Amino acid sequence: MLGGRAAAEVTTVEIDDLVAELGEVYTSVARDIRNLLAQSFRLGVQQRLLAVDPMVGVRTIRRRTSGDVKAPTARDGLDLLDHTKRALAPGHDSFQPLYLLVALLLGTGARVSEGLAVTWDDFIDLTGETPRLMIRRTVSDSPDGPILRETTKTGRGGERVVHLPGFVVEALVHAQEYAAQQAAAQLGHRTTQMTEQRYIARRREVQDLTSAFDDRRGESGE
Repeated sequence: MLGGRAAAEVTTVEIDDLVAELGEVYTSVARDIRNLLAQSFRLGVQQRLLAVDPMVGVRTIRRRTSGDVKAPTARDGLDLLDHTKRALAPGHDSFQPLYLLVALLLGTGARVSEGLAVTWDDFIDLTGETPRLMIRRTVSDSPDGPILRETTKTGRGGERVVHLPGFVVEALVHAQEYAAQQAAAQLGHRTTQMTEQRYIARRREVQDLTSAFDDRRGESGE
């Protein structure tokens, strides 16, 4: 029986229509189904269970080539973000690293290895008028674990600055807020303001002590 009917009742037109319909969306699945049906019906003919092989005349499904591959549209990207958010939502925290990574890759065109290597220091003017990202590192696998390389896949010439669309900035700001909340809870702070002032928004610039060296050089007569 095939699809609730005897195999002898299945026609070439029906199989051809099925393969064509599947091939429009699921090329590899359509090819596998066609090959399975061809082997099954061929065996039926060989064993004299079938008088006619209905697979004769059924179209073949060609492999997709690079010319068949189409770049995703902006709508495709937003749909992927929406599906990712809904897939991760049940039973999870409001912040999801995977969602942030998907947003980052879609919004910047970075490779996965480049996206995984991004740090907060790589963002420029994140909450300003022109938020940007400096892509300058990559992560690669090794027998000892992931290795952070201070270069992109295409070498140092591959370093680039990309502008960030709104949905990426929104995801990044949400990640910062979530990190501040988790840090405040871990440190026992009542609000995130204290945490941000003492641990997150501290000045990164080291005090200028060059004058001290200049004074010492003067004392030594150099």
